[in-house]
Amino acid sequence: MHAQASMLTNSYAGPLVAPAALETEALAKQMDSQSEFEANTPQCARGFLYAIGLEAAAALCIYGIWQVWHIIA
Repeated sequence: MHAQASMLTNSYAGPLVAPAALETEALAKQMDSQSEFEANTPQCARGFLYAIGLEAAAALCIYGIWQVWHIIA
């Protein structure tokens, strides 16, 4: 009795779902337009200030926890 390596020797092994060429071009254009950013927009400055504020709040929280730890211990 001879054993085969696989029972599915003639099955399709390529990609099952492939997007159409037009869909990939439209998706590429959409991704390009979304990946562009301008540093001169108000959203960039607002985001930068928001990040600095979060950073300062995190530093104050860590400092406060450190102070409480030294008071308790």
